Amino acid sequence: MVFNSEHHTTGDIQMAMTTVRKVSTRQDADSGEKWTQITFDWTGVTEAHYRAMAETYLTIRKQTEWRKKGIPSAVTVKVLDNVPGTRHQMTIEEAFAQMTPEQRQKLIDQYTKAKAA
Repeated sequence: MVFNSEHHTTGDIQMAMTTVRKVSTRQDADSGEKWTQITFDWTGVTEAHYRAMAETYLTIRKQTEWRKKGIPSAVTVKVLDNVPGTRHQMTIEEAFAQMTPEQRQKLIDQYTKAKAA
């Protein structure tokens, strides 16, 4: 992926008014990739707009994760932990949920034994 920015200067603050990305897309699994240059025009975008876009992105991303790992009844999403290019540190609860019953019991026995000693 190629990422370039054109900058517009306003006073002492330099803001990227447009960003350009080159992305490849396949029509389906059997197709070759086709390249598209996307120019994003950020003119007039407010913090509320950024938040709405981030919330939509994170909701879809989390729903995809939950389909694989289990759907929680409530969750707090730390936005900074989900910025593209960062890795999510699995919580103890998430790790425990992915274990088989045998693995869970072995872990419980291991910690119970260690605590008793």
